[in-house]
Amino acid sequence: MASWIGQEMNLGRYVCPLSRCLLMASSSPTTDADVFATATPLASAPAKARHDQKVVLVSLEARRQSNAHFFDVGWLQSHGVDEVLSFRQLDGMPSTAISYANFELRHALRPPLPVEHKIAAVAAFVTNCDDNTPTRRTHVLRALNATGVPVYSFGKCMQTHDIATVFPECASQSRRSALWDFKKLCVAQHFLFMLSFENSDAPGYVTEKLYQPLLAGSVPIYGGTADVRHLLPSENAAIVLDRFDDASIRDMSSTVKNAMRIKSAYNAMLR
Repeated sequence: MASWIGQEMNLGRYVCPLSRCLLMASSSPTTDADVFATATPLASAPAKARHDQKVVLVSLEARRQSNAHFFDVGWLQSHGVDEVLSFRQLDGMPSTAISYANFELRHALRPPLPVEHKIAAVAAFVTNCDDNTPTRRTHVLRALNATGVPVYSFGKCMQTHDIATVFPECASQSRRSALWDFKKLCVAQHFLFMLSFENSDAPGYVTEKLYQPLLAGSVPIYGGTADVRHLLPSENAAIVLDRFDDASIRDMSSTVKNAMRIKSAYNAMLR
Protein backbone atom coordinates (compact mmCIF):
# COMPACT_ATOMS: atom_id res chain seq x y z
CA MET A 1 0.00 0.00 0.00
CA ALA A 2 1.28 3.44 -0.89
CA SER A 3 0.60 7.08 0.08
CA TRP A 4 -2.18 7.83 2.59
CA ILE A 5 -3.85 4.41 2.41
CA GLY A 6 -1.67 2.83 5.07
CA GLN A 7 -2.21 5.84 7.29
CA GLU A 8 -5.99 5.66 6.92
CA MET A 9 -5.94 1.98 7.88
CA ASN A 10 -3.55 2.76 10.73
CA LEU A 11 -1.07 0.27 9.37
CA GLY A 12 2.26 -0.79 10.56
CA ARG A 13 2.30 -4.41 9.52
CA TYR A 14 -0.30 -6.80 10.80
CA VAL A 15 -2.38 -9.86 9.98
CA CYS A 16 -6.16 -9.71 9.62
CA PRO A 17 -7.20 -13.18 10.87
CA LEU A 18 -10.71 -13.35 9.41
CA SER A 19 -9.57 -12.91 5.81
CA ARG A 20 -6.12 -14.47 6.29
CA CYS A 21 -4.37 -11.54 4.68
CA LEU A 22 -1.20 -9.68 5.49
CA LEU A 23 -1.37 -5.89 5.23
CA MET A 24 1.79 -3.87 4.98
CA ALA A 25 2.68 -0.29 4.10
CA SER A 26 5.20 0.02 1.26
CA SER A 27 5.83 2.57 -1.48
CA SER A 28 6.39 -0.07 -4.17
CA PRO A 29 5.37 -3.67 -4.92
CA THR A 30 7.17 -6.35 -2.91
CA THR A 31 7.59 -10.05 -3.72
CA ASP A 32 5.24 -11.23 -0.96
CA ALA A 33 2.39 -8.95 -2.08
CA ASP A 34 -0.51 -10.22 -4.18
CA VAL A 35 -1.97 -6.73 -4.53
CA PHE A 36 -0.28 -3.32 -4.63
CA ALA A 37 -2.74 -0.50 -3.82
CA THR A 38 -1.84 3.12 -4.38
CA ALA A 39 -3.55 6.50 -4.46
CA THR A 40 -0.49 8.21 -5.91
CA PRO A 41 -0.64 9.20 -9.62
CA LEU A 42 1.51 6.79 -11.59
CA ALA A 43 4.06 8.38 -13.92
CA SER A 44 4.63 4.93 -15.46
CA ALA A 45 3.49 1.38 -14.93
CA PRO A 46 4.90 0.08 -11.62
CA ALA A 47 7.58 -2.57 -11.79
CA LYS A 48 5.74 -5.62 -10.50
CA ALA A 49 7.80 -7.85 -8.24
CA ARG A 50 5.83 -10.86 -9.53
CA HIS A 51 4.04 -11.34 -12.84
CA ASP A 52 0.78 -12.26 -11.12
CA GLN A 53 0.59 -9.18 -8.92
CA LYS A 54 -2.38 -6.86 -9.27
CA VAL A 55 -2.13 -3.05 -9.20
CA VAL A 56 -5.14 -1.28 -7.69
CA LEU A 57 -5.59 2.47 -7.94
CA VAL A 58 -7.67 4.14 -5.22
CA SER A 59 -9.35 7.45 -6.05
CA LEU A 60 -11.74 8.99 -3.55
CA GLU A 61 -12.16 12.24 -5.47
CA ALA A 62 -14.69 13.07 -8.16
CA ARG A 63 -13.80 13.00 -11.83
CA ARG A 64 -14.18 16.78 -12.13
CA GLN A 65 -11.10 17.34 -10.02
CA SER A 66 -7.44 17.37 -11.00
CA ASN A 67 -7.11 13.57 -10.99
CA ALA A 68 -9.66 13.10 -13.78
CA HIS A 69 -7.22 10.76 -15.55
CA PHE A 70 -7.99 8.24 -12.80
CA PHE A 71 -11.27 7.71 -14.71
CA ASP A 72 -9.72 7.39 -18.17
CA VAL A 73 -9.72 3.67 -19.03
CA GLY A 74 -7.01 4.05 -21.69
CA TRP A 75 -4.72 5.90 -19.28
CA LEU A 76 -5.30 3.32 -16.55
CA GLN A 77 -4.53 0.38 -18.83
CA SER A 78 -1.38 2.03 -20.20
CA HIS A 79 -0.14 2.51 -16.62
CA GLY A 80 -0.56 -1.11 -15.63
CA VAL A 81 -3.63 -0.60 -13.43
CA ASP A 82 -5.70 -3.76 -13.03
CA GLU A 83 -8.58 -2.41 -10.95
CA VAL A 84 -9.95 0.87 -9.61
CA LEU A 85 -11.51 1.57 -6.22
CA SER A 86 -13.60 4.73 -6.35
CA PHE A 87 -16.87 6.34 -5.28
CA ARG A 88 -18.55 4.76 -8.29
CA GLN A 89 -17.94 1.91 -10.71
CA LEU A 90 -16.10 2.65 -13.95
CA ASP A 91 -17.36 1.26 -17.25
CA GLY A 92 -14.76 -0.73 -19.17
CA MET A 93 -12.48 -1.36 -16.18
CA PRO A 94 -12.68 -3.76 -13.24
CA SER A 95 -13.79 -1.43 -10.45
CA THR A 96 -15.37 -1.42 -7.02
CA ALA A 97 -17.38 1.36 -5.42
CA ILE A 98 -16.15 2.22 -1.93
CA SER A 99 -17.14 4.78 0.68
CA TYR A 100 -15.26 7.96 1.51
CA ALA A 101 -16.80 8.10 4.97
CA ASN A 102 -15.47 6.04 7.85
CA PHE A 103 -15.63 6.37 11.59
CA GLU A 104 -15.38 4.42 14.79
CA LEU A 105 -18.72 3.25 16.14
CA ARG A 106 -18.13 4.80 19.56
CA HIS A 107 -18.29 8.26 17.97
CA ALA A 108 -21.69 7.54 16.44
CA LEU A 109 -23.21 6.49 19.76
CA ARG A 110 -22.62 9.70 21.71
CA PRO A 111 -25.79 11.79 22.21
CA PRO A 112 -25.61 15.34 20.90
CA LEU A 113 -25.30 18.27 23.28
CA PRO A 114 -28.63 19.78 24.39
CA VAL A 115 -29.75 22.56 22.04
CA GLU A 116 -29.43 25.20 24.75
CA HIS A 117 -25.75 24.28 25.19
CA LYS A 118 -24.93 24.83 21.51
CA ILE A 119 -23.83 28.06 19.85
CA ALA A 120 -26.54 29.51 17.61
CA ALA A 121 -24.22 29.88 14.63
CA VAL A 122 -22.81 28.04 11.62
CA ALA A 123 -19.38 26.44 12.00
CA ALA A 124 -17.21 26.41 8.87
CA PHE A 125 -13.89 24.82 7.94
CA VAL A 126 -13.09 26.15 4.46
CA THR A 127 -9.59 25.70 3.04
CA ASN A 128 -10.35 26.04 -0.69
CA CYS A 129 -10.93 29.77 -1.22
CA ASP A 130 -11.54 29.53 -4.99
CA ASP A 131 -15.01 30.89 -5.75
CA ASN A 132 -14.85 29.34 -9.22
CA THR A 133 -15.60 25.90 -7.76
CA PRO A 134 -19.19 24.67 -8.25
CA THR A 135 -20.09 25.15 -4.57
CA ARG A 136 -18.70 28.73 -4.15
CA ARG A 137 -17.99 28.34 -0.45
CA THR A 138 -16.54 31.76 0.34
CA HIS A 139 -19.41 33.40 -1.54
CA VAL A 140 -21.86 31.48 0.66
CA LEU A 141 -19.97 32.52 3.82
CA ARG A 142 -20.20 36.18 2.82
CA ALA A 143 -23.88 35.81 1.94
CA LEU A 144 -24.66 34.17 5.30
CA ASN A 145 -23.01 37.08 7.11
CA ALA A 146 -24.94 39.56 4.97
CA THR A 147 -28.27 37.94 5.91
CA GLY A 148 -27.47 38.09 9.62
CA VAL A 149 -26.55 34.44 10.24
CA PRO A 150 -23.57 34.21 12.64
CA VAL A 151 -20.63 32.25 11.19
CA TYR A 152 -17.63 30.89 13.08
CA SER A 153 -15.03 30.25 10.38
CA PHE A 154 -12.09 28.11 11.56
CA GLY A 155 -10.51 27.41 8.16
CA LYS A 156 -7.93 29.49 6.35
CA CYS A 157 -10.62 31.14 4.18
CA MET A 158 -12.29 34.14 5.85
CA GLN A 159 -11.18 32.92 9.27
CA THR A 160 -13.01 34.55 12.18
CA HIS A 161 -12.07 32.24 15.08
CA ASP A 162 -9.21 30.02 16.19
CA ILE A 163 -9.90 26.56 17.63
CA ALA A 164 -7.21 26.83 20.30
CA THR A 165 -8.75 30.06 21.60
CA VAL A 166 -12.45 29.14 21.50
CA PHE A 167 -12.24 25.39 22.18
CA PRO A 168 -8.88 24.52 23.75
CA GLU A 169 -10.19 21.04 24.61
CA CYS A 170 -10.79 20.45 20.88
CA ALA A 171 -7.38 21.79 19.83
CA SER A 172 -5.76 18.91 21.73
CA GLN A 173 -7.73 16.28 19.79
CA SER A 174 -6.04 14.29 17.03
CA ARG A 175 -6.42 14.91 13.32
CA ARG A 176 -4.89 12.00 11.47
CA SER A 177 -6.42 13.08 8.18
CA ALA A 178 -9.58 14.62 6.76
CA LEU A 179 -11.39 11.32 7.35
CA TRP A 180 -10.15 10.84 10.93
CA ASP A 181 -10.60 14.39 12.20
CA PHE A 182 -11.60 14.30 15.86
CA LYS A 183 -10.67 17.97 16.16
CA LYS A 184 -13.44 18.93 13.73
CA LEU A 185 -15.92 16.52 15.35
CA CYS A 186 -15.19 18.11 18.73
CA VAL A 187 -15.86 21.61 17.38
CA ALA A 188 -18.95 20.58 15.40
CA GLN A 189 -20.78 19.26 18.47
CA HIS A 190 -20.89 22.80 19.90
CA PHE A 191 -22.83 24.30 16.97
CA LEU A 192 -26.40 24.15 15.75
CA PHE A 193 -25.23 24.06 12.13
CA MET A 194 -22.11 23.26 10.14
CA LEU A 195 -21.25 24.18 6.55
CA SER A 196 -20.62 20.97 4.59
CA PHE A 197 -19.66 21.72 0.99
CA GLU A 198 -18.01 19.24 -1.36
CA ASN A 199 -15.01 20.02 -3.56
CA SER A 200 -16.95 18.67 -6.55
CA ASP A 201 -20.54 18.33 -7.66
CA ALA A 202 -20.84 14.87 -9.20
CA PRO A 203 -23.69 12.32 -9.04
CA GLY A 204 -23.25 9.96 -6.09
CA TYR A 205 -20.20 11.81 -4.76
CA VAL A 206 -20.64 12.44 -1.02
CA THR A 207 -17.72 12.59 1.40
CA GLU A 208 -16.97 12.83 5.10
CA LYS A 209 -17.99 16.50 4.95
CA LEU A 210 -21.65 15.43 5.24
CA TYR A 211 -21.26 12.69 7.83
CA GLN A 212 -18.97 14.41 10.32
CA PRO A 213 -21.57 16.97 11.48
CA LEU A 214 -24.23 14.24 11.59
CA LEU A 215 -21.96 12.20 13.87
CA ALA A 216 -21.33 15.23 16.04
CA GLY A 217 -25.03 16.08 16.42
CA SER A 218 -24.91 19.21 14.28
CA VAL A 219 -27.16 19.85 11.28
CA PRO A 220 -25.21 20.06 8.00
CA ILE A 221 -25.82 22.84 5.51
CA TYR A 222 -24.91 20.75 2.49
CA GLY A 223 -23.67 21.80 -0.93
CA GLY A 224 -22.82 19.11 -3.45
CA THR A 225 -24.64 16.48 -5.45
CA ALA A 226 -28.40 16.93 -5.81
CA ASP A 227 -29.03 13.22 -5.16
CA VAL A 228 -27.68 13.43 -1.60
CA ARG A 229 -31.14 13.16 -0.01
CA HIS A 230 -31.39 9.40 -0.38
CA LEU A 231 -28.14 9.08 1.61
CA LEU A 232 -29.47 11.02 4.60
CA PRO A 233 -30.94 9.30 7.69
CA SER A 234 -34.08 11.40 7.14
CA GLU A 235 -35.13 14.07 4.65
CA ASN A 236 -34.80 16.86 7.24
CA ALA A 237 -31.42 15.76 8.62
CA ALA A 238 -29.60 18.37 6.50
CA ILE A 239 -30.36 21.65 4.76
CA VAL A 240 -29.50 20.92 1.13
CA LEU A 241 -28.53 23.89 -1.01
CA ASP A 242 -29.37 22.77 -4.54
CA ARG A 243 -28.30 26.04 -6.18
CA PHE A 244 -25.72 28.60 -5.16
CA ASP A 245 -27.43 31.75 -6.39
CA ASP A 246 -28.36 34.57 -4.02
CA ALA A 247 -32.07 33.68 -3.91
CA SER A 248 -31.33 30.10 -2.81
CA ILE A 249 -28.87 31.30 -0.18
CA ARG A 250 -31.47 33.76 1.20
CA ASP A 251 -34.02 30.93 1.47
CA MET A 252 -31.47 28.75 3.25
CA SER A 253 -30.60 31.61 5.62
CA SER A 254 -34.28 32.04 6.50
CA THR A 255 -34.54 28.33 7.31
CA VAL A 256 -31.45 28.52 9.52
CA LYS A 257 -32.63 31.63 11.39
CA ASN A 258 -36.06 30.09 11.95
CA ALA A 259 -34.49 26.94 13.43
CA MET A 260 -32.26 29.08 15.63
CA ARG A 261 -35.33 30.87 17.05
CA ILE A 262 -37.67 27.90 17.41
CA LYS A 263 -36.32 24.93 19.36
CA SER A 264 -38.95 22.52 18.03
CA ALA A 265 -38.00 23.37 14.43
CA TYR A 266 -34.36 22.59 15.13
CA ASN A 267 -35.15 19.38 17.01
CA ALA A 268 -37.20 18.22 14.04
CA MET A 269 -34.01 18.38 11.95
CA LEU A 270 -31.85 16.78 14.63
CA ARG A 271 -34.28 13.97 15.33
